[in-house]
Amino acid sequence: MQRAWINEWLLMLLAKEVILHCGPVAKTGASLRVWNTLAATVDRINKLEGEIYKEFGSPDNVLVELIRIAHRTFEWQGNGPTARAIIRYHKILNTPEISEICEQKIGLTLYEVMACGVAMLGHFLGSHVLRLPLTSQIVELPVEKFKAALALMGDDIAPLKTKLKSEQQYNESFAYAYNSLRTRPIVLMCSGASEVAICPIPTLLFWRFTSGLYYDFIGVPAFANLFGDSYQAYVGEAIRAAAPKLTLRDERIYKIGSREKRSVDWIVSDADKSALFVECKVKRLRWDTKQSLNDTGPLEQDISYMASAVVQIYRTLQDYLAGHYPHLATDEAKKSTRA
Repeated sequence: MQRAWINEWLLMLLAKEVILHCGPVAKTGASLRVWNTLAATVDRINKLEGEIYKEFGSPDNVLVELIRIAHRTFEWQGNGPTARAIIRYHKILNTPEISEICEQKIGLTLYEVMACGVAMLGHFLGSHVLRLPLTSQIVELPVEKFKAALALMGDDIAPLKTKLKSEQQYNESFAYAYNSLRTRPIVLMCSGASEVAICPIPTLLFWRFTSGLYYDFIGVPAFANLFGDSYQAYVGEAIRAAAPKLTLRDERIYKIGSREKRSVDWIVSDADKSALFVECKVKRLRWDTKQSLNDTGPLEQDISYMASAVVQIYRTLQDYLAGHYPHLATDEAKKSTRA
């Protein structure tokens, strides 16, 4: 039976190989628009990946390989372009302080980056080709804004090909090595006598102007705290909207002796005196943690960080049980849990 679709992570790998090894016109007349050609090409890439793992794989790192497979595939499942996801990232990122960082780094406000991204995504979901030069009929987004957004999200095919070639690995990281299409999902190239912009994987474009902005800003010292505070506020807003009948308490400062400490970010409680302690963390796993098979050092470091976050919650819970929380007495919540 003919399959009607191919997983997007395989399509991203295919797009990289096409850019690396193919010219603008197929000399043999083969076309990936033909299902049999597309399926056969993906099958060959899968076989190559299998042969590579036969040589570099080891029974000793099967568990690490399972972690890699999960990180490679899970992000594509239920994380595609949706209006709800765009709104969520806009609410988290579009604060005056973060928007100012965005304007300093990119030359556009956060709203302008996301608005241009949404407009381009809308086009590429209907057609993979955008004819250049750019035009705009949106009063709030003149063509100069789109040019700045395209400079952020697009790249000429020649330098992009050079980047992809430097990233290519024919070892256990063949399918897991970083792919610059994540940073530059729009490819600028010639098609006949015309200049065009092509977006091979629209999901990568969606990620670029939403979650991908994190990596543009994380080098700014002030961003980490601003992002954490904004995400924490968003979590509280989401809890209020989802469970308006529950009592929600925000973070408070309390003292033990002369030492100031912060309570858990949110406490959700109900009439039965049950309490849910919620701590918000925005730290992300590093790329080498998700793709490395033989070197488990980065994975162990990130697991250590996650473990310290768990310990932090238990310590603040102990402070609560000892009666140090100013906004929730210990007899107000008979049953407590952590999240």
